[in-house]
Amino acid sequence: MILTTVPWHRLAVFVLILAAGLAHPAGTAGEARLALGVSASGSPGTAGQVGPRYPPQENTTDLDSQERPVAAVPGPELSPSTDQLFFEELLPGESRTLFMDLANLGEGVIILDSLIFPEGIVRVALPLQMLSPGQFIRFPVTYTQADLDTHELELVIHWESPKFNLAETLTITLMATPRSPLVASPSTAVWHRSYVGAENTVRIMLQNIGTRLITFPAPPVMPASVKLSPLPQILVGETSVTLAVTWIPESAGLFSSRINLPYRAGSAAGLVGIGLQGEALQAAYFIEDTLTFGSVIAGDSYHRRVAVGNGSEQTIFLDRRQVSGGEVGFMERGVIKGPPQWIETAPYLEVVSGDTAYLDLVFSPLRAGPFQAEIPFGQQFKSERDYGLKRLPDLMLTVRAEVALPFSVSTDHIDFGPQPVLETIMQPLAVMNQGVAPLSISLELEEGETAFSTPPLVFGLAPGEDLDIPLYFRPTDMRDYSDTAVLHFAVLDEPQELRVSLSGSGLDQPLLRLDTIPDVILAEDFPGWYPLVDLTRVFADANHQISYRISNPFGQNVKLTVEDDGWLRAAGSPDYHGAGEVMVQAVNELGQVVADTFQLAITPVNDLPRLAAPLPDMVLIEDAAPSVIGRLSEIFTDPDHAQDTVITQYTIYSLANDDTVSLVKRGDELVLAVTPDWHGSRSFVVSARDASDTSAVVFDRFKVTILAVNDPPTLASLPGLRLVEDDTVHVDWRPYVHDVDDSYEDLTLRFIRVGGGSLPLTFKREGPITVMRPRADWFGKLVVRLTVTDQAGATTSRDFAVTVIPENDPPGPFLGIGPDNHEWEERLRYAGKDTLITFEWAPSPNLDPDDDLIYTWQLLDSTGQQVLKELPAGLSTDVTAHLDTTGIFLWTVVVRDSEGAMTTSDTLTLMLESMIAVTPVSEEELAFSFGPNYPNPFSDYTRIAYTIPRYSDVVITMYDAMGRKVKVLHAEPQYRGRYMAQWDGCDDNGQRVASGPYVAEIRAGANTAYLKLVVVH
Repeated sequence: MILTTVPWHRLAVFVLILAAGLAHPAGTAGEARLALGVSASGSPGTAGQVGPRYPPQENTTDLDSQERPVAAVPGPELSPSTDQLFFEELLPGESRTLFMDLANLGEGVIILDSLIFPEGIVRVALPLQMLSPGQFIRFPVTYTQADLDTHELELVIHWESPKFNLAETLTITLMATPRSPLVASPSTAVWHRSYVGAENTVRIMLQNIGTRLITFPAPPVMPASVKLSPLPQILVGETSVTLAVTWIPESAGLFSSRINLPYRAGSAAGLVGIGLQGEALQAAYFIEDTLTFGSVIAGDSYHRRVAVGNGSEQTIFLDRRQVSGGEVGFMERGVIKGPPQWIETAPYLEVVSGDTAYLDLVFSPLRAGPFQAEIPFGQQFKSERDYGLKRLPDLMLTVRAEVALPFSVSTDHIDFGPQPVLETIMQPLAVMNQGVAPLSISLELEEGETAFSTPPLVFGLAPGEDLDIPLYFRPTDMRDYSDTAVLHFAVLDEPQELRVSLSGSGLDQPLLRLDTIPDVILAEDFPGWYPLVDLTRVFADANHQISYRISNPFGQNVKLTVEDDGWLRAAGSPDYHGAGEVMVQAVNELGQVVADTFQLAITPVNDLPRLAAPLPDMVLIEDAAPSVIGRLSEIFTDPDHAQDTVITQYTIYSLANDDTVSLVKRGDELVLAVTPDWHGSRSFVVSARDASDTSAVVFDRFKVTILAVNDPPTLASLPGLRLVEDDTVHVDWRPYVHDVDDSYEDLTLRFIRVGGGSLPLTFKREGPITVMRPRADWFGKLVVRLTVTDQAGATTSRDFAVTVIPENDPPGPFLGIGPDNHEWEERLRYAGKDTLITFEWAPSPNLDPDDDLIYTWQLLDSTGQQVLKELPAGLSTDVTAHLDTTGIFLWTVVVRDSEGAMTTSDTLTLMLESMIAVTPVSEEELAFSFGPNYPNPFSDYTRIAYTIPRYSDVVITMYDAMGRKVKVLHAEPQYRGRYMAQWDGCDDNGQRVASGPYVAEIRAGANTAYLKLVVVH
């Protein structure tokens, strides 16, 4: 902002204009902006008595400004008495006012432009707008605490120095700390002496020191061992409630925690904390809670005494519980409860207050190794308040021991060292019973098939007795040997074992024959490279490699070889049998030779017939001629050449239970024959049986598929059909139509006229039946061709004769022309009495040629009674009658043919009034009208008269008493004239309506009218 160009005496006017522009400058959200301007007179006002940069003075209402002698600072400077205001310990909703000073320490005038502060939370009253050099002002700042949070806010003062053309900002920090309206007294619950498991209660008072209503929206957060009652719900201003805080210690020791209780004071949310401190003591306790037995022997029993103290003021009852850990049970009344390793104690123990009791414990270990178990003891004391026993947490006693076996061995490893091959050496294993009970011990070797051995041995050892067990070693070669001797015994009937490892090796020796090769007998066709003998167990050389020479007496029939593993193996030719002596020579690198011989015999075995050339699955065509599908001598072979072992019997099996496909043996051939028109699949099994062994059978299974070939349908000779004119006949063609491939329903039947021309017959299939119907009134004879087509398109045809016998037809229906409604009625209703009237009708169709039709005219009144005598009209289609009465008449015409068959025309209505004959009315005299109807009420029908003055779209609709549409009588355009509408008392669905009132509505162009009718049944 530039003010240096403005003369000082015009400054007031300029600042007023500036203030108008800055009255409402934009501020930040949630802030208030106070615009300041210079008064019109430019008077600086009066001053207070506070110097610059001083802390706020005591609260005062003196807001005047003063001039104070101060040292001027070169340039402009606006100095506050403090840059921070502290509003401490305010309750929600509480307000506090503090005062601060602003001083002009510079050389020129300072204009206070505007203030920005949080609206609704802070209020500032600063009436002065301008400070002269050396002038200061004191003003109040009021803060209102809205919640329970600590706030740091800002009061921003914008000021300007016109002399120095400078605009600056001064920021004052407002620090606000809340005070909780909810106070706990005392703030910490202290339990000085408590026992584990017992309830201990202290009381805390909660006081609302504010004026707002305090609610508790959530339960307090506290340890599980602490209970708070009652749980507070609501607390009005300046009231209090006393709470019981109960602690149930879970274990001995110091306890420290906290209760956090959420609350709301109006809209402010807070949290009050209650400290928790306590010391828990165990009622009864083990003076030493770990009992160590040291080294013990399994199977023996050991006694120890445990001291139990009681530091409470009650007599404590201890009862032993189930062991919580370790493989341990209890001995009760001579019976082991649980696992066999057991501890025996008194089941109950009473410990008097301040006294010491002793618990006797007997430990009977079972297994060797470290042992540890936790033994729980329940605590109870008599509660005077509960009139019974009060249970406390369990006491835990730890038992530890190192358990040794009840007997020992002299060593856990025996090394026999290198020993000559095939020589036996013995070493003893010393065993001693160190327990208090006799032992039964057995020994076995773990591997079982090594150079080590021991005689079958089960022996008993009395307590303190020892025994030497002999172990033997006999190496068979120069390898290193190892095994394990396992000693089995039982402690308190529990099986256990002790293991001693064994080792040894064979000593170097020259080439030796360790054993003889046994004779070998094999059966013909034995498995290839069959192992005969392990030569490493027959020949041995500790220092040199051995090779072998084999003398083979069988030539190519039997092959003999020695493989790398030292095994002599044989492979024989198929079906070979015989015997011979085989020599095996072992040769070392020094040329030493050791030999041995053995007999190898291969005994004959009958061979099963073999399937040499299995028949493949085959596909044939339907209706093919019988064919040879294979030769038995090529399908099966028998490797045995003796006459009594060759194939003697062939058997053919069909896997279907029908004979549609047959397979027969004809000499050496297999012949297949198929039933005509059959197609599908069949499986066969052909077997060959050995003559010497009837159970020696070999099978060949194959499948034959016959592909379908379409056969055309066949037609038997068809009978002729006779029927009467206009009659129908139902024909079942199934006895005459056959098709081996398709069902009758899948065949298509087509009928045509032989010789050409249209067919005056219709044929319609209804399931298996065909309905034949001649054309109406047609009769005569013709020949029809029936063509049957199957699904593949194959057809066959046959002709049959159809004769339709003629029959007399009554005359055809016809209609009366007039007089009736509309123009006829228009003309007749003005005719006078005794008028001659001509009645006309359309001719009746004559369905029979050369037959004359005779017409008779009838006139009836509205009740159906005949008015005039019937008038014969002959062949004419009109008649003239003389009417001498008035009213509504019904007339009809009956036509008869030469054989007496008759047909009646429709019934027409004639309305005749007795009036003086006049000239027909002019167009201007015709007015719109609707009604009346006659008869009314009515049962069967009624007629409604209406007049249309000009060509219009006419709609006549019937409604019931509820206004629902019943039927539309007319919906077409009509020319001017008088008309008659008839309603038969039915709705649009043809159903008779119920008795009652109905309304007829007519809409003709712009004209609308209604008429009430009554239906009576």
